[in-house]
Amino acid sequence: MPIFIDIVNMPKIVIAAINGPAAGIGAALAMACDLMIMSETSKISLIFSNIGLVPDGGATWFLQHAMGYRKALQLIVEGGHIKSEECLKYGLANKVVPDNDLKNESMSWAKELSERAPLATAASKRLLRKSFNSSYEQAFMAEALEQDKVSISEDFVNAREAFFKKTKPMFKGK
Repeated sequence: MPIFIDIVNMPKIVIAAINGPAAGIGAALAMACDLMIMSETSKISLIFSNIGLVPDGGATWFLQHAMGYRKALQLIVEGGHIKSEECLKYGLANKVVPDNDLKNESMSWAKELSERAPLATAASKRLLRKSFNSSYEQAFMAEALEQDKVSISEDFVNAREAFFKKTKPMFKGK
């Protein structure tokens, strides 16, 4: 499904806001996002085995990286659910908020992140997405290449000046 690849490869950060159950392919879509915020009563449901199927959308990859092989396999073969607090514990979710606060908290977080340095954010996303399949040396070299690119940007020059002036930097993505 192209949307999964688009989320992983796009330079912008994609936030999943989960309110209620995210089941099946919806769970996989949420896990493909870069960040996840969940309401207290929400959960991720991996119920594929209940209907004779296996997870798709990259769910096995995300679950194994977050939970480890044994816990991920147990969840999948038992057709289980992961409550929001467990998602937070395993690193599947970044934040858990009261149900009534999900929309406001999600929008506030998105606005806050949108004011960050877009070139550095995109580079950080690329680095972390690639690092799952990289050695330390490959990650080290990839970081150096990305740093070379962002360190000559207008955003860096402006942010450095703002730092010394003790003002808030304004990023333009240039």
